[in-house]
Amino acid sequence: MQVTLQIDELSALLESAGPEFVCDSLNQLLSWSRPVPVAESSPEEMLCRVFQSAQATAFYTALADGLKPELGQYWLRADPVSLQAGMSRVFLAACGAPQLPTADRQQLQETLNQHFSEDGLEFFLPNNQRWYIRLAEGHSYANSEAAAGLFPSPRALLGKDISKATTATDKYWQQCFTELQMFLFAEPCNKQRENSGHTAITGLWLWGGGAVTALPVVATNLHSWGNSSLLQGLCQASDSPWHQAIKITAEGEHLIHWSTEQSGTAAEQLQLLDQQVFLPLCNAVTQGASAQLVVADAGCWHIRQRLRWPWRKSTNAWTMLVKNG
Repeated sequence: MQVTLQIDELSALLESAGPEFVCDSLNQLLSWSRPVPVAESSPEEMLCRVFQSAQATAFYTALADGLKPELGQYWLRADPVSLQAGMSRVFLAACGAPQLPTADRQQLQETLNQHFSEDGLEFFLPNNQRWYIRLAEGHSYANSEAAAGLFPSPRALLGKDISKATTATDKYWQQCFTELQMFLFAEPCNKQRENSGHTAITGLWLWGGGAVTALPVVATNLHSWGNSSLLQGLCQASDSPWHQAIKITAEGEHLIHWSTEQSGTAAEQLQLLDQQVFLPLCNAVTQGASAQLVVADAGCWHIRQRLRWPWRKSTNAWTMLVKNG
């Protein structure tokens, strides 16, 4: 049995939670591990390679969110973010729009569509984490298959200066990003959020775009698990099974993708990972499974059950992935 676990930003979660947070199952897995070389790539690139698909994150996550995108259409993510200005830099402070009421989100979607209709942009706001733009047929970017000219994933820049990422972007999307900031500044829902003690939505992050022209393909014996909307969408498009709850019991190959785009503090996300991912993986390894742990911001390890010599210090995930990372 072969298990591959891909996690978006584990090192960043551990760093945010602090060295006092203990993740016993992860520590156990790392005590059985040895590092292996792997080409640097984003979680989106890794998953799309498995499914032999064009990298078009928005198309597949929109499918998972019930929006029914069609082949040939260009979709991109326009996720709500909070931007924070410094003396000479702008920081990406937060992603998502927690506690945004459904009625407010629907009203904002309607207003966005009215404002940008002449630009050939149609907005979809299905939940408070993932928002979308579909380009109209005939739009100058509608035939592009790749995410060229767009921003990188917001997770990669969370808490960091966005200046380099935005200036390296295509001029059209720079202008669109700026206009969206100006639009949101005057939005009544932002005033209500600030009055309620919530972070204002000050920008929409434009990333993960592309047009899919052929459905993905996946091995017939692959079992897919995890909380990832991208993995869910890829499985739907390739007509292969996907389950959110992880139960590694069948033979064959298992792919687990855990996305850190979920709500909750770093400690809360790590607790979920410990209970729902690391513990089931520990159990599978003790039963003879071979595993590969791929962490987007830290590296790759091969894991199989090994004896730990008594004089060796216990492996600590925070020390291994953050302090010595």
